[in-house]
Amino acid sequence: MPGLTWHNTPPMKRIVLLLAPIAAALIGTGYLCAGPEPLDTKESKAVVQPAPPPECNWTGFYIGGHAGYAWGDASFKENFQSDPSFDFDRAGFFGGGQVGYNLQLGYWFVLGLEGTFSGWDGNDDIRVDANGEEKAGHLDDSNWIATVGGRAGVSFWQNRLLGYVKGGVAFSQWSFTEHEVGGTETFHLDDDNTSGFIGGGLEYALNCHWSVRLEWDHIFLNESGDRTGIETSGTSSVDRSWHVDLGDIDTVTAGINFKF
Repeated sequence: MPGLTWHNTPPMKRIVLLLAPIAAALIGTGYLCAGPEPLDTKESKAVVQPAPPPECNWTGFYIGGHAGYAWGDASFKENFQSDPSFDFDRAGFFGGGQVGYNLQLGYWFVLGLEGTFSGWDGNDDIRVDANGEEKAGHLDDSNWIATVGGRAGVSFWQNRLLGYVKGGVAFSQWSFTEHEVGGTETFHLDDDNTSGFIGGGLEYALNCHWSVRLEWDHIFLNESGDRTGIETSGTSSVDRSWHVDLGDIDTVTAGINFKF
C-alpha cells in the first residue's frame, strides 16, 4: 500500500494534523499555571470554638448572710440565800452576716479567715417560789454573738463542694433580771463573755460567685463564777452578788455567700 504524502492527504486530516500540536501546547501550559487544587480537608471546614471559661475556685474575698438556731443552758442563784436557783433553757433563733477570705492551694486544699456577727433572741422566763414568795426571772441570752476564726477545708466534686472545719474566738453578751411578783424588788445583771469555739460545715458553689452552706458550731462558754449586779427596791439600791453558771452553746446555721 503506497504511503500517504501531504499532497494526497485529505483536507480534513490536514487540519487535524495542524491543530493537534497547538492544542497540546495550550493544555500543558494551562495545567502548569493553574497549580494544585485546594485540599478539601476536615481542618478547612472546622469552626473555631470560643475558649472555655476559666475554672472556678474558692480564692477571693466574700460577704454573706446567715440564719440559724442556738441552744444552751444557764443557772443563776443569789449568794448566801436559801432561795432556789433560776435554771434556764436558753434557746432561740438568730441571724446576721459574715465576711471572709479564702485561699485555694492547688486543687484540693482551701484555707480561710472569717468573722461573723449575729443577733440572738435566746430568752427565757421562769417563776420560782422562794420562801413563800413568788419571784420571776428573765434571761436575755444572748443579745448578740460574734466569732473570729480560721477555716481549713478540702474541695471535691469538681471543685464545687467544700468540706471544712473552723475554730477561733467567740464573743457573746447576756443579761438577767429578777423581780418579786407583785413587789418592788428588782435585780439586774449583765456581762460579756469571751471564749473559744470549734465548728465545721459544707459549702456548695452554685457558680463562680454564689455559694450556699450549712454549718455547726460549738461555743465553749462553760463559765462559772460570782457576778455583782444592782438590786433596787423603791428608791433605794444595793449591790448583790449572784453565782452564775453558763453552759456551752451549740448553733446550726444556714448561709449564703457572694465571692468577689
